[in-house]
Amino acid sequence: MQLMAIQYFRRQARKDPLYVRVMVGMMIVLATLQTIFVNHQSYRDTISRHDGVQDLRGIIEFTIPGKFICVFLITFIAQMFFAARIWTLTKTVCRSARLALIPLVALALLQLVNGCILVHLEATSETFVDLASHTPLLIRATAMQGTATAAADIVITVTLCYLYHVYGSVSTKVHDTVDRLVIYAINRAAATSVCAMLNVFLYYFVSGTYYFIIPALMTSQLYIISVVSV
Repeated sequence: MQLMAIQYFRRQARKDPLYVRVMVGMMIVLATLQTIFVNHQSYRDTISRHDGVQDLRGIIEFTIPGKFICVFLITFIAQMFFAARIWTLTKTVCRSARLALIPLVALALLQLVNGCILVHLEATSETFVDLASHTPLLIRATAMQGTATAAADIVITVTLCYLYHVYGSVSTKVHDTVDRLVIYAINRAAATSVCAMLNVFLYYFVSGTYYFIIPALMTSQLYIISVVSV
């Protein structure tokens, strides 16, 4: 992922507006912080505490809310990036498609707010026992965050596919390119949506484990790849 970002800034960044470069830069910084938090927690769990017994009474360290706030912020920035792309594509044709930005921005804010609720509960709970006392709220916030993320991806994909089809009907010369863009948009949404819903599914039905963290952390990486590849 970092290599793709380096390639972007070396080859493509000059062609993009300043706001796009700022968005990509913010995502890369957050992804780097996320990696640092994950590695720090892994070091603490596997090396520093190797001789101790791990249980749910352990203290919640800053790395746990830290890595999750990075995920939620990356997701929000990526969604705003695609909202900006939709706005740009509708400058000359199909301005009515801008109505899709209303539910898109609302869903992006919904996932961010619920993500912040989760991070707040993690940051203010001293131990996992304290965190478990907020289980009903954790379940609702996790479900809302994952569902809003998947729904936003669907809005982005449907809108982009429609706009690509409109541009393809205007000129037959770009027909093949449009087909590739449509396939890319569908694949991008499928990957991020599956991770978002898998996060919710594992949190609900495999409770007591940390399997849900895997798709949650993957989501941010997939969003960065999708943004840099556009």
